[in-house]
Amino acid sequence: MRIACFLAALTIYLAADCAWAGEGMDVAGKSTTKTGWQAVPCDKDGNLIAARVIFNGRGEGRRVGETPVAIKEEYGIGVACRNGHPKAFYVFDNVNNAYFATRDFEQFLVQVKALPDKQTVAWVDSCTVHAYADLPQSKLERLMKVLTEKGIDSGTAVDGHFCYCVATSVRWLDVPGKKGNEPCEWVFTP
Repeated sequence: MRIACFLAALTIYLAADCAWAGEGMDVAGKSTTKTGWQAVPCDKDGNLIAARVIFNGRGEGRRVGETPVAIKEEYGIGVACRNGHPKAFYVFDNVNNAYFATRDFEQFLVQVKALPDKQTVAWVDSCTVHAYADLPQSKLERLMKVLTEKGIDSGTAVDGHFCYCVATSVRWLDVPGKKGNEPCEWVFTP
């Protein structure tokens, strides 16, 4: 009886381990660097949440609470690169409820190249000033070249846009670091 229970548990474990990109796998099912893929929170409709815009009562309207930035497309990318704020690069996989985050642009490009060809990809971006505003032009051009070569239409950024005009912070998903997950949060001064 114990052997049957062990085998049943092992089968469930192995099946669950192969079911999604998960840690150590990219969207194409290939092994990745140690930073790997992580499970991602979803909204009530099952859409991946890339970030949360936080309001603490300061600013116009004195709003309190948070607004999730949800991605409806199967895949998405995010470049959080603003002076004075933590930098991070993201690839989102809504199909497998997973995301890849890194502070290394080259690792990010590897994962973007692994996205399926000819997809519509949401580009998570902020209003007024782009979230990638301080990304060097040469890196932005390299990213756009990869998207173009793969036939990826990044024109659906509207679904990934968020407004932070009266927010106190934007809390992006955590980025794996040397000591575990590290937050990526833009905190705005009043």
